[in-house]
Amino acid sequence: MASKKSVPVKKRTKASKGTRRSVRISSTVKYMKDDDSQDDSIHDLNATFFAEDDSLEQSDNLTEHALIIGGLHLARGLGSVPLQMEYKNWSSEALESYLDAVCTALGTTSALLAGCKNNGEVAALCQLVLSSLERALCITVLPSKACGDLSGVSPDYVVVAPMSKRSRSKRDTKSPKEEIAIKTRLKESTIYVLRGFLPIISLKMELPNGQTGKVAAYETVTWLLVKIISCVSEDIQLNANNQPGKLIRVSNGCADSQTPKRVHRKSISFAYTPAPGTNKPTSHDLTPMDMLQPPSLKKSITPHRTRSAANTSFNECPTVHPILSLIMGMLHKLFTSKGLERADARARVTNIGITCLTHFPSLEREKLLNFIGCMCHSKVSSHRLLAIEIIGEVLCTGWYWVDFCKMKNGMITPNIGLDKSSNREESSPKLLEALHGRLTDKSPTVRMRAAISLGEVIRKASAGREEKKNLVNIVENTPQQKDSTTLDACVEEICKIGTSLVDSLRRRASTDDKATVRKASIVAWLEMLSLAHRERNENCVVSGLDISTLCALCNDSSVATRKAAAEALTNLVQANYNFEKYTAQASALEMAWAHTVLPLVRDVELTCVTKSLECFTSLIIEPIIEIETRAEDLLEKSNSRHLVAWRILSKISLGSQEAGGSRNGTVSLQTALQKLFVNAGKDCKLLAKNLLKAVYQAGSLSLGLDRRHTDSIISNHLGSTFQPIRAGAWCLLDALTSCLVSGNNTKQSVANVSLGQAVRASSIDFSFLALSLNKFRTFINSDDVPHEKRASLVISSRDCFRVIAKMASFVPIDDAEGCFSDILHDFKSYRVPIDLTPAAVSALVALCKRLCDESGKDVFRDSEEWITNLLFHCEHAMESSFALFARRCGSRQEEEKLTRILFLVGELTMVGFSSEDTLGMGSTQNLATEREPLRGLIIHPSAQLLQSVKLMLPNFMPMSGSSEEVLVPTPSSIRAHAFITLGKLCLRNETLAKECLNILARELHQNAPSDPAVQTNALMVMGDLCVRYTNLVDKYLPFMAACLQAGEEKCPDVGSNSRLSITLNGNAGGYSLIKKNAILLLSSLILQDYIKWRGLFVFRFLAAVADEDDEVSCLARTAIRGPLLEKQPNLLSSCFVESVFVFNSCKAHPIYATAASNGGAGYVEIDIERGLLEGRERYHKRHEVYQMMLNNMSDEQKLKVTTDIVKRILGGALETSGDLGIVCRLAPQARAKISGSRVESATYVLRDSFAILSSPHIKVGRRASEETEPDDEFVEGNDAKADQRNFNKERLLSKISRKHLMEIVIPILSNLKSVLEASRSQLLKDLMQYLGYIFRSFKQEVAEHLANDPILLQELEYDTRQFEKKQRESILNAEIVPDA
Repeated sequence: MASKKSVPVKKRTKASKGTRRSVRISSTVKYMKDDDSQDDSIHDLNATFFAEDDSLEQSDNLTEHALIIGGLHLARGLGSVPLQMEYKNWSSEALESYLDAVCTALGTTSALLAGCKNNGEVAALCQLVLSSLERALCITVLPSKACGDLSGVSPDYVVVAPMSKRSRSKRDTKSPKEEIAIKTRLKESTIYVLRGFLPIISLKMELPNGQTGKVAAYETVTWLLVKIISCVSEDIQLNANNQPGKLIRVSNGCADSQTPKRVHRKSISFAYTPAPGTNKPTSHDLTPMDMLQPPSLKKSITPHRTRSAANTSFNECPTVHPILSLIMGMLHKLFTSKGLERADARARVTNIGITCLTHFPSLEREKLLNFIGCMCHSKVSSHRLLAIEIIGEVLCTGWYWVDFCKMKNGMITPNIGLDKSSNREESSPKLLEALHGRLTDKSPTVRMRAAISLGEVIRKASAGREEKKNLVNIVENTPQQKDSTTLDACVEEICKIGTSLVDSLRRRASTDDKATVRKASIVAWLEMLSLAHRERNENCVVSGLDISTLCALCNDSSVATRKAAAEALTNLVQANYNFEKYTAQASALEMAWAHTVLPLVRDVELTCVTKSLECFTSLIIEPIIEIETRAEDLLEKSNSRHLVAWRILSKISLGSQEAGGSRNGTVSLQTALQKLFVNAGKDCKLLAKNLLKAVYQAGSLSLGLDRRHTDSIISNHLGSTFQPIRAGAWCLLDALTSCLVSGNNTKQSVANVSLGQAVRASSIDFSFLALSLNKFRTFINSDDVPHEKRASLVISSRDCFRVIAKMASFVPIDDAEGCFSDILHDFKSYRVPIDLTPAAVSALVALCKRLCDESGKDVFRDSEEWITNLLFHCEHAMESSFALFARRCGSRQEEEKLTRILFLVGELTMVGFSSEDTLGMGSTQNLATEREPLRGLIIHPSAQLLQSVKLMLPNFMPMSGSSEEVLVPTPSSIRAHAFITLGKLCLRNETLAKECLNILARELHQNAPSDPAVQTNALMVMGDLCVRYTNLVDKYLPFMAACLQAGEEKCPDVGSNSRLSITLNGNAGGYSLIKKNAILLLSSLILQDYIKWRGLFVFRFLAAVADEDDEVSCLARTAIRGPLLEKQPNLLSSCFVESVFVFNSCKAHPIYATAASNGGAGYVEIDIERGLLEGRERYHKRHEVYQMMLNNMSDEQKLKVTTDIVKRILGGALETSGDLGIVCRLAPQARAKISGSRVESATYVLRDSFAILSSPHIKVGRRASEETEPDDEFVEGNDAKADQRNFNKERLLSKISRKHLMEIVIPILSNLKSVLEASRSQLLKDLMQYLGYIFRSFKQEVAEHLANDPILLQELEYDTRQFEKKQRESILNAEIVPDA
């Protein structure tokens, strides 16, 4: 066919004539539009390209729009170049230039398209250009078998005039040399294309429309790259199916040839002309180039990427397709490029990596995954982080587990790089192991990302099992067998390492120093436990260690960690809904939730409060409101939602009876309800009404008051099923009424709802309160109730009394009269247990007000009347019981009765008391309020009653006319309650307090033969009196401080120097209770400024750190390094040197005297009669205290302590006067002339000083001195600046410390060494050990400063060699104990 003549697009203008040199390429390319078409019309493609000089003068007629349109037409012409006949003969330089231009045009056009959505003409033209350029790149890179949609393209990528079928078949037959040349050409083209793709994928090419344009070009190139991979993969699969016996993957010279070098070219030639005398180059003649060679990580971990060039069969040695090999090389370069510290760059590289892996064949996929696995061990943390992110995404895909299953079943030949002896069935996937191993990475960001990836993999596997999802698609209604198989494989492999994975995540969550790592580990840990729980994996169950660790994490310093731990505990509790059997594990989880998650509603951080409220609502409130009306439905399932809620509430109620922080459970419950009402807004009234109804129904049912239910259910109201419902219902009702304001007063609660409004809205008959009280009275007074159930009934009865005290105004008047008389009768018969007495007295006061309001009587006078009457009965009963004990006729029942009487007297005396009342004010009604109707009432007990109480304080009961031989010992329980009652009487009477302080102080004396429980009560009374009458009690502070070491003279010293667990040693005979109460009480008084540190008070507190009882020791540590150190940051550093003298009882030294007199004149000094920690046997205890003090000091404080020890102690030893100087100069034979205790104390002061200075805990700037940089290179913003400032500060302090050692410490030690050598002192050994420590740490600096003392330097060098020799011998001679 004849072709039309080529016509230029535009003629040159006159202005540009002579000023522009151009090269015009005009060609006519003929091709058939359709092979089967009968139309012989020929389409001409005319293109004109201009290469212009920099001096080109632009025409004024061209606008920006015209330039864009012209550039797009030019780019469209570029897309038709591969259709030219001469294209196959272009040189490598011309081909590289052309493909570079095509890639640039592709990126620019994609960027323009992203910004011209409103310009239809430009957008349409951009779409045409993109299609043309993409077709050109596909023709260049893909073989014809992979480009079936490109009609008219021959296998050698040249489009010619139509040929007959016979001539085309001849054309298809090529010689081996031609095939090698074609494949070499194909590889060169692929290299050039990928070289153009690389800056676009890395977003490093400058394109229009800024970041939007770069992202659009990235998406286009990614799509095109995926298309190339897909076509090659389909071609490989097609060849594998059609020719199974022939070679599928060949490893020829083309595949192994190196990348051609980019040469500097001066001119562009579009035709390749061989040099004279040379043949056409083969693949071995190509110039090498390493730009797209797969990048190297490290020699130790970089996989081998070179293969032999020998051709082998697929079954023996499969090889990677050449095009896919080049793409893998580009991915290697992307994976190890710079800038991966940014999250957006990693996300972009991860996306393209996962996309390519999805479309790769199995062999290429396996090789790339091996490379990614090796990246996990790179020295560059950004490489490890990227590898972890990619592995996390890979493990969530279905194709990975399909390949894994096929490899296990032998359907895929493993990669030759793998160990053939390894059994893949017995080991978990290497990628899963890589994630597990990175949990201990040096970089916190890598550790965090590894935990996040593990959690995501486990979560998706668990969700697939639960919701019939698979790993290939999001949701499948009818999943195929293959998908379920891959999901089973994923879950199976995760469960194989479940035990070790849980241990690692738990350890990382509890011990990692970064909050982000702890939070991510908690999330992954929870997912693993949930999966094991769902799969019924007995090897990976929630253990007590898991629960205790989560409880500790709920008190973590990090807000995110506390929230994650609270959510984890909540989810674990909810996981037991589906279990029929109530296990000990479920009970422990509920107890942990009640005492750790619920108290977070009082957290200082608002987000923690919000998270705790969410958990509280989902776990407690919602299930209770959803309770059905029938009891059979209520008890249908043992682990139903509402029963779990009642059990948790019952545990809160039971915990309120315990000592310590668990008592805050009821307060936390009230706070949670209060905040719920606030958040409910206008719906708070509805919420209060529904809660009251639910509690009324549960409480009535648990006590058998609801007659609508069957008798069989009512008869079992004391059973184990109703017990948590009863305890939980009354606990919730108590907290609910505490949140709402009672009655018709004008004061409203923060929830804007009153108790009266809620009661009226619920329409509940509150006569059930009187019925419930009668039921509880019957249970308490009955002997048929089992002993193990009596404690729960007492707690529920207490809650019932509290509810009546707050809701007495709603009780019907007849029921109120009956309840008042019944409670008063129980008090007069002394049948009310001590635990119920305070609540019962409050209920009596409230009921009295209810009756007085109804009858119009004065509540003050009426209350004073029945209280006085009740005290009169107590006085007579006390005298009769006391007489029985004096005649040795008192029984256990009489002892219990007497303790109840004593406690009731104290409670009745405290009616109307308020700590805010002014001292010396008499009884007055002016202070009464709606909630405290008797505030200001003062009841003065009779003198006879006071005398009866005082008679029970001594160890013996004296009787008139009796001799000393017949004195009867007073029971300890009676004495303990007598002290409590006396303290309550003293709070209401200042004159009585002045008289009784000596009695209390005598009881606290160390030599007092008293029971620990009695001393504890006396201490608590003294603390209350210190708050009430501070000036009176201040002089008795030494007796209170002595309680920190209570019982030490009565108990043997064990001398333990280690504490590996929190255990109660039980070696103090109950005195640990006194010590713990003393620590808590004295810490509280110090924080509230009721008492001050003076005398040796602080050293008594510090000595408690080394107490034999682990609980006392831990409590003292927590108090000192927590609130006390926060109140006074310099507390430890200011008394460190003094503590060395005090603990060694070196009383003759002025430093000890100064410390003992600290606190100013006019105060009673707190002294120590006997040494606290002196002597050789308490050496480890002293250093335990020193270590605690140093660990809680800053670097500046450590530097100050070092200076003080050297100057005040070691420098003082150089003086001729004083015990320290005498000990250093004292000859061994002259020691007998001085008191042995003084010599020993001074000696141990110096020994302790040398040991402290040699301790690693006093080292300043430890991280900076080790020349280590900050671990994490991903920290950005303020955190990075803060870390760098801290690092620089540590380095500066380290240099200051080193200068101080060289200029001050070394000279003092040298002089002291001369003194000790002259006297042949035994302290010379300690001094030389410290000098050797300094020499080993700073060998060069010490050698320079000791240049004038070569003898000492030689001694240090010799000692260092001996030390190193012993270290080597100890390592070589270490005994290896074999496993049992």
